[in-house]
Amino acid sequence: MADPAKGPVPDADRAAVERMLAERLSLRAIARITGRSRSWLQGFVNDLYRRRTPHTPGRLKKSPAT
Repeated sequence: MADPAKGPVPDADRAAVERMLAERLSLRAIARITGRSRSWLQGFVNDLYRRRTPHTPGRLKKSPAT
């Protein structure tokens, strides 16, 4: 879209983007459908990834002495 929407993104739009991601639409297609910029969309996807895949490395295991 030549002129993406500006301003705060409503929760309904965010939910729609999550549904489109679940359907495996490309980011370019989602940006075109929703009228949001690809940079906003990439930031939103990165944030979703960070929230849904927390880094919990756990305890380190000691290797046996050789």
